[in-house]
Amino acid sequence: MVLVSPEVLESVLTEKVVSELVENVLSDFSTWKPLDLHAEAESDNPENTEAVNKFLLEYSDIYEELTDMKRTRGNPLRTVLEDRDIYPEAPDIDIIKIATHLADQPLRGIGTVLIATRDGDFTMVARAFEERFGFGVAKNSRTLNLWIRT
Repeated sequence: MVLVSPEVLESVLTEKVVSELVENVLSDFSTWKPLDLHAEAESDNPENTEAVNKFLLEYSDIYEELTDMKRTRGNPLRTVLEDRDIYPEAPDIDIIKIATHLADQPLRGIGTVLIATRDGDFTMVARAFEERFGFGVAKNSRTLNLWIRT
């Protein structure tokens, strides 16, 4: 581990340098062309909704613990299923449905579908998402590297 003084770090990591790094990463990883897919609309179907809701209900004990932890820091928005407001918020559920839909498609040139997030709604059940729906969750650079290497 190397420690760098804040002055040296600020002199090296200028806004221009960071912007260039961001552009390089986006350029390297923005290779997928969606082939005019309407993934968002197509993923919002009764079968996907039922499968995702069933999954969430099966993992209600984990979502209950996560919600309890989140509530110590405020009042998080949660989705209500079977009269319990402990499940991921609607945009997270939409992401799950889109990833499920994409993972089920024969997309040429796509090795795997990953969701990159540190949100416990995804990371705490990451392995279960992979097994049930076929998409992965990368919560940090280490787990992303595991996906890239395989």
